Amino acid sequence: MEQRFPINIFQNPADKFLTVVESSYNIGAINYAIMAPQPMIDALNYDASGEHNAFAGDKVEATIGGLLPAREYQVQWFRDGVAVGDPVTIVSTVDGTFAPADSTSYTIPNDLTGDTNFTVAVFEQGTNTKSLNNALALDSLLASVPVADSYVPAYKPVNGTVGEEAVVDAPTFTDKDGNSTDKDGNPVTAPAGTKFTTATTDEEKQKANLPADATVLDPTNVTVDEATGKITVKGEGLPAKGTYVTPVVVTYPDGSKDYTYATVSVAKDYTETYTANGGTINKELGQPTTNADLANAVTYTKDGKAATAPAGTTVAPKDGTTLPDGNTPGVYDIPTVVTYPDKTTDEVTVKSCCR
Repeated sequence: MEQRFPINIFQNPADKFLTVVESSYNIGAINYAIMAPQPMIDALNYDASGEHNAFAGDKVEATIGGLLPAREYQVQWFRDGVAVGDPVTIVSTVDGTFAPADSTSYTIPNDLTGDTNFTVAVFEQGTNTKSLNNALALDSLLASVPVADSYVPAYKPVNGTVGEEAVVDAPTFTDKDGNSTDKDGNPVTAPAGTKFTTATTDEEKQKANLPADATVLDPTNVTVDEATGKITVKGEGLPAKGTYVTPVVVTYPDGSKDYTYATVSVAKDYTETYTANGGTINKELGQPTTNADLANAVTYTKDGKAATAPAGTTVAPKDGTTLPDGNTPGVYDIPTVVTYPDKTTDEVTVKSCCR
């Protein structure tokens, strides 16, 4: 490969890489690379746009590049333009970079009272690091008091029916002091742009402080309206008597979060919700009674009204019962067991009339 930028130390002027070699060994028309550093520094994950704010306790890391290789530099943090702490000396790599490290990171303090600007800057070694005017490169971010500190969301528990869809209304909000109205008597509401999502990670669920004796709903059976927080739970998610919860993450416009949960209580199982009723099967002589005949003969009521059997319900003769074979005329009482999806059962009597 052609060497366009040779190293001009201890080189033989007769070597082929030289463009022009005079008889007097005066050398001309040689191109050399000039390395021009272009320092840059980036505070990762946060910025000063107001959309990616840092909060108290957040650890901010910085990545640095565009430096001269294998050279010492200084990194200094600033709070509202004033240097905080001592500068940290770093040594750039051979490619002129410095990866994020604990030594150059900064943890946002807990004494914030409002929006605060934090800046990380890189300086030449030996330069005064107390002034940002001397910085080779800098990057700033905004830290603020989380909006989440001003609100408390809560869902009103609802009663559900086993196997049926349940709806939980959007949460209500109180301020940090527990007030549901502001100083003008208006209801406390979430700021515009607040979003609601189902909590899925173990950390999010832990922060929601879920009750230990409740069943956590599978997220596939839950729909959370992102804009309002209204929740719809599929009937499949409520398969039996019990208390069910779904954890919710409330994300405010500044990126801060609250964690809460919605509760659906199912007080009755299928046997308590439905009533099975035995019917009559009419058969001609020679026609046997089947399990399908039993299933068709059983009817159901719910809240005193005719109802359809829940999906997954099975009907079968009671153990030890022999179904009429249709060879002998008569009326036969058949003890019949109805098994619902939650494995609870009803026992009814189905009559089979053979003439």
